[in-house]
Amino acid sequence: MTDLFGHKWTSSHDFSDNGSWSSFLDDLNGQQFKKGIDALKDWTESWPPTATDFRNMCLGRARGGEEQHMIASQQARQAEGLPLMITKEITPEEREYGNSQAAALKGLFG
Repeated sequence: MTDLFGHKWTSSHDFSDNGSWSSFLDDLNGQQFKKGIDALKDWTESWPPTATDFRNMCLGRARGGEEQHMIASQQARQAEGLPLMITKEITPEEREYGNSQAAALKGLFG
């Protein structure tokens, strides 16, 4: 990260992790971690991401401000009577769970 953000990284996080980043990232797998590293290519902020921001990048979640903007725009659409839009990409696990729940409901009604 020092290579990417230079003195801004070291002034925010020093040269070594005090354990806070490790605690945020220790349950991520290699694919998730790679997703976060790849997302750094699109990082436009002048300061490095926080551990929470980077974790969200690894998990494909919106950062705090982006998420609040998304919620506000959805609420505005709802207030105008427009249909809500799903903007989150569904994971294979979520899709499988949804399909199993739909199948169970269909079973209830014959």
